[in-house]
Amino acid sequence: MTTASTTRTLTPSQRSAAAVGRVAQRLAIEEIRALSAALAEVAADEVEKNTGFAERVKRRYQEMKAKPSRASQSPKSSLPKRGGPQPRVAAGRTPGEHIDIVSPTDPRTLVPLYGQDLEAHLEEYSVRALWDMARVLTPHVGEKAPAQKSGRAALIAYILRYVR
Repeated sequence: MTTASTTRTLTPSQRSAAAVGRVAQRLAIEEIRALSAALAEVAADEVEKNTGFAERVKRRYQEMKAKPSRASQSPKSSLPKRGGPQPRVAAGRTPGEHIDIVSPTDPRTLVPLYGQDLEAHLEEYSVRALWDMARVLTPHVGEKAPAQKSGRAALIAYILRYVR
């Protein structure tokens, strides 16, 4: 259970995530989005049936509304937050490179741009985009690309095997 002193320094989004995390841990559930929706639906049903529960929810809401979170009290900074993911910036452009925004990306063109950071950069692509990249490589490497349903890790491993 969280204490009042620790929850007051968190934003409402952080408090919500922490509460869902506590329930997920207690119930041994890994799918957080579905759990969050389930909690909201069950709470809505309970508010309609149980006046005591409804009053507890209303009191907690009033407490949160009365005491603004620490994040909302400080001025917003234009600097990126420390420790969070930093935007990936390409190291440069390949001479003679033509960018075709309609065709799938050829992952071989990403190597000179991202170098050792290529794997982390590939993690940011959707599974569909990774599959499209793998299909671009297939005629050049002679090995069939993994199925799209094989997942992100298998597609990234296939791409990295043939571009490095």
